[in-house]
Amino acid sequence: MSKAIAKRRATSTADVLSRAELIEARNRVALARVRAKVIAVQAGSAKALGDYSRTANGSRPRTATGYAPRTNSGQYNLDRRTHSMLRAECQRLMRRNPIARAMIARQVNTVVKSGFAVQSQAKVGTGKGADEEATKTLRDQYEAVFTKWAIDNKWARTQRLAYKAKRVDGDVLLVLSVTPDMQPYVQTIEGELIGSPNPLPAGLSKDLISEGIEKNEFGQVVAYWVGKWTSGGGGVDLSNPTRIDAKVGMYLSNESRASSDRGEPGLVAVIDILEHLDKFVEATVIAARLAAMQALVIKSQFPSSMQDSLLANVGGRTQTDADGSSRNVNLWEPGAVWSLKPGEELEQVKPEHPGTQFDSFARLMVRFCGADQAMSLEMCLIDMSQANYASAKLAFMHFYEFVDHEQDDFMNTVSRRVWAWVIGLAILRGEVAAAADFDAVRVLRPRRPMLDVAKETPALIARIDKNLMTMRDAIEENGDDVDAVFAQRKREIDGQREKGILPVVAGAAVAGPAAGP
Repeated sequence: MSKAIAKRRATSTADVLSRAELIEARNRVALARVRAKVIAVQAGSAKALGDYSRTANGSRPRTATGYAPRTNSGQYNLDRRTHSMLRAECQRLMRRNPIARAMIARQVNTVVKSGFAVQSQAKVGTGKGADEEATKTLRDQYEAVFTKWAIDNKWARTQRLAYKAKRVDGDVLLVLSVTPDMQPYVQTIEGELIGSPNPLPAGLSKDLISEGIEKNEFGQVVAYWVGKWTSGGGGVDLSNPTRIDAKVGMYLSNESRASSDRGEPGLVAVIDILEHLDKFVEATVIAARLAAMQALVIKSQFPSSMQDSLLANVGGRTQTDADGSSRNVNLWEPGAVWSLKPGEELEQVKPEHPGTQFDSFARLMVRFCGADQAMSLEMCLIDMSQANYASAKLAFMHFYEFVDHEQDDFMNTVSRRVWAWVIGLAILRGEVAAAADFDAVRVLRPRRPMLDVAKETPALIARIDKNLMTMRDAIEENGDDVDAVFAQRKREIDGQREKGILPVVAGAAVAGPAAGP
């Protein structure tokens, strides 16, 4: 054997060995990577988190008496009292104002809907050496583990409530937690519980913490401080809060400016408008009720003698107020006939409505509110009776600019990290095999509805034909998995052929042999 051949064989053998060692090293790195992500939390801070629930009697007071809304210069956040007052105002609107509830419900239903679908992108092997069958098996296993966890832990419900808390309260903290038997769960902590310790612990500089958000000297968030509801309904106790490492905290907030660490309640700008609208509706309803009945007033030149007469004839009584003064209370009955004394006359009450154009005024006020929330009037009222397709489509596109931003924030802050947490712990428990890129995923947005299928479907087909978008883009924009859609369509077409039915794809019959004799 020549020296050249021997050298080539030796080189080839060395290459094989080096590749084998590389694969083994990657496997070790994959497992070490998983451990690095979860073991520190499993051994330390996550076990000590505890549950942040309401007080024993279920009360959650948010007293705003004496608080005046104010903002400081751009380098400061809203102070805690002002923040609490604004949060309480928005929560009050959510309890009693149907427009506020409708706007927030529309945002939650559009941004989160029933939750974000997550697909594994892990691979077995790399490059040309990737094993497609093993990769598919591993991905299916990962997705089965995550789906089961999501169902058992009501993950879709948690996502909806977390995003709703972000919009109404301004911020919310989700914490990656683990049970003693290494089962993952996500804990939701309301923004009102986040606050700076009082007094500050030794060694913690007041310059590095702001309203419960602790940063390092480089301005990076390193921890969140969380208090507890006090017994007896006294608010939030921050005398001994829990420090939650930012590595396990997922903080969602409505940013108002770059220098702010805390989020601002989403309905702040429309609080006054909605309150004015409430009062306007109330005044209009009262005027309408008065106009629906006939009311008469007795005018007398001798009011004191008339009051005595009324008390005697109608069974009236005298009521003593808190300050000791007394007033006459007259009990009138429908259909009563009164005889007038000298000096008295009847005058009919004719209430004036606060506005003759109630509908147009109310719609204008709601339009102002919707402008702040990136929502059209029709979306706020869920009424498309006065909209045409062009204006509705334009409003729809504008709203989805806001939705896309909110979805990106949620997917990057929450969805990807929760997947890595759940699958990482499953790998440590030995339920699934480890992969170097176990946390590689594709997050699908919720299904986006079409305003007019007959108009928008041809437009999508034309864009695909002109190479302006791909079928994957169109399918994923609809909230579906392209691989699952194609697999299902293949099964349907094959099933039609087996039964002797000529399949139709994109408006044209697909020729093909029909199975059977």
